[in-house]
Parts: sequence; C-alpha cells; structure tokens
Amino acid sequence: MARATPGSVLVVGGMPRVDLMPAAELERRYRRGLLRRWGIGLLAAALVTVLVIAGAMALRIVAETRLAAERARTDASIAEIAALSEVGDTVRTLDDLEAFRTEAMLPDFEWARLIDAVGQTLPANVRIVGFDVTTGAGPDPDAADAASAPGATVLLTLSSPVPFDIVPAIRNIRPLPSILAADGREVRYEESGNDYRYELTILTDQEAYSGRYAPEPATEEDEG
Repeated sequence: MARATPGSVLVVGGMPRVDLMPAAELERRYRRGLLRRWGIGLLAAALVTVLVIAGAMALRIVAETRLAAERARTDASIAEIAALSEVGDTVRTLDDLEAFRTEAMLPDFEWARLIDAVGQTLPANVRIVGFDVTTGAGPDPDAADAASAPGATVLLTLSSPVPFDIVPAIRNIRPLPSILAADGREVRYEESGNDYRYELTILTDQEAYSGRYAPEPATEEDEG
C-alpha cells in the first residue's frame, strides 16, 4: 500500500499535478518579487523624505515670512521712536529757550513809571538826563511780600543850571512807591553843559518789576 509523503495532498479521483517549473525560474521569480518589494520600499522612503523636506521648507518659508514681518514692524517702531525722539528734542529745546527767555526777561523793569514819579518830586528847573539800571534777583511769585524784597538798583543823573539842595529832593523820593532807599552819590559841575550834575542811587523793591514774564505761582497740584 502506498504511503503519502509529508506536504503532499492526495486527491482521489482528480487529475495528477506535477510542478514542472525549473528551479532557476522559481529563483528568478523570487528575486524579481524581492526586488519589486525593495523598489516599492525605497520609493516609499524617498517619497516620505521628499514630503519631510517639503514640509521643512514650507515651515522655513512661513518662519522667514513671519520674521520679515516682525522685522518690518520693528523697523516701523524704531522709525516712530526716532520721530518721537526728534519731537521730544524739539520740545526740550523749546522749553530751554522759554526758560532762558523767562530768566532773561524776568527782571523786566518799569523804568518809565519810576522816572515819571521821581521827576514829579524834583524842582522845575531840574531834569533827569541819564539813568542806569542794574537788576537784581528776579521777582519770586511765591514771595510773601514783594514790597520788602530788594529789586533793581537805579543810578539817576540830574541836571540843574544852578546849584540846589539835593537833601530835600532825596527825602521826597524815598516815600515813593516801590522805592526802598535813595541816597546822593556825587555832585559835579559840567563846563561843557554849563550845568550841575547830581547822581542819585535808588534801590527799588520787586514791585518795580513789570511781572510780565514771571512764572505762575506754584499750586498744591504742582507740588503734589
């Protein structure tokens, strides 16, 4: 009785089948299938690599675009800051000029009012022919009493065709408004003018200043 070999199937009543394919052909087909699988794998790997590179390039393009936008925004901010800096420099320059103007014009002296007041106390034949003003400290808007604070020093030159007593004239000048002190300084005869010259020194208070350029008094809000 025949014995079936392992791995073979005995089909009862069927047509007998015999594998007549040469071993070389089988080997060739096996290698071809193996190469096909390797080719598909390599192609898939190449495709994945291309996709990864493309994704990386896309991310790089997006990042560079954002970086360019941020740089443009930064440049615009720097330009705005530079413009504001120029405006700030201009404002500071104007403030400095205004402060200099205020400091220079603070002791603006009401000389015409003083000359007119002094002239009314002098004898009829005595004239004021010269004056020189030396301003002192500027008026302080926060000062308690400007009438007692020293202001300008005025040197007056009087002319008279005949000698006259200067002492009563000085006494008449001292009570005038805005005058703290008045004293005689010099008496001389001018041959060229054929007259007598009297020099007086007058010290005014700070009310003699016009106050047109004085700063505003400090308020509680400013101090706070």
